[in-house]
Amino acid sequence: MDDSKKDVKKAEKITAIITDLDNTLWKGILAEKQNLKLNKDYYEFLKSLYKKGIQLFVVSKNDEPDVLNSFNKLGIDKEIFTYIISNWDAKYLNIDKLITSSRLRPETVIFIDDNPLERNEVKAKVSKVYCIDALNWEILKEVTYLNKREEQTASEITTRINRYRTSIMSNELKSKYEEEDID
Repeated sequence: MDDSKKDVKKAEKITAIITDLDNTLWKGILAEKQNLKLNKDYYEFLKSLYKKGIQLFVVSKNDEPDVLNSFNKLGIDKEIFTYIISNWDAKYLNIDKLITSSRLRPETVIFIDDNPLERNEVKAKVSKVYCIDALNWEILKEVTYLNKREEQTASEITTRINRYRTSIMSNELKSKYEEEDID
């Protein structure tokens, strides 16, 4: 067992899961027009974490309209995700920006991806984030902190998600206006 799997089991606090899509949330590669098949067990687990107030984010190298269309086709509720980043930028850049703009503490974040190069790059650039191979996602069922979390009310979940979304969007607006001020 690699160290990241051992460490994540003992994590004192987990506030967010960042998941990839291709060969993670679903089997297949969207951009290659492959027939996608939902990883139902993983999806159900993510929904259970959502009910416990864990923030779920998507960081994927795909075009956003294609992602949202695939969510519809596969019956994925996009509302369980606090924020979806779907572009062709390096994942570590998107994750770093997401952590900064949402004011998450990196040591409370888990990134799940099937690609070892992506995981290694995130680990190298955003070192405190736990990086888990999509094939080993079930290790999360052994994370003491996640197991002890109680389900939250719909109101509590909505309030928390809105707080993170507001933080992300205000930072996006702030950076947009700072860029325009330079011009």
